[in-house]
Order: sequence, then structure tokens, then C-alpha cells
Amino acid sequence: MISRSDLSIVISDSLGHVSVITSNTREALNELGEKSKMGERDIDYLKELGRLYGHFTPQVYQVHINSKPNKSTIKTKNTTDDTVFVLKSDMTL
Repeated sequence: MISRSDLSIVISDSLGHVSVITSNTREALNELGEKSKMGERDIDYLKELGRLYGHFTPQVYQVHINSKPNKSTIKTKNTTDDTVFVLKSDMTL
């Protein structure tokens, strides 16, 4: 897990799965949860550590890095409905 100075979080595993939680999303998760002071005590984003790849939280980006050509993807879920957006390595959505 990497915590950046802008309060965004990057979480990765050994299978090539990466979740990116932007600072805005982290703040929104905190507001829905414990409402702790950002950057010091907020822990609501840590629930993403236990979320299986493919189970989405809106505005959390899931990346799958694959060594095979054209197999890497970036996914996120829309906040207003259940639409999942997938950006493939060939730049198609």
C-alpha cells in the first residue's frame, strides 16, 4: 500500500491487481463512514484492502496488469448506477 502526499492511496497485490483511491474518493468514503480527520485517523478506505478484485466501490479504480499483450485493464463503477467502465490496453472503452 502506498499513501501519497495528496492523500490518495494505491493498493496492489502479487497477482497484478491494483486499486487506486483518489483523495476525493477517500474523503467521500470517510464522510460516509467514521468522519475522522483526513490523513490522521481516517480508516474507511482500508475496507478496500479486503474487497475482492471485480467487486466495485464507485470511483475506486481497479487495474489489472497482465504481461500478455492487450490483457491489462482499468475498471471503475459509475456512482449513479451499476455501469462498470473498462478501459482496455488498446485504449477502447
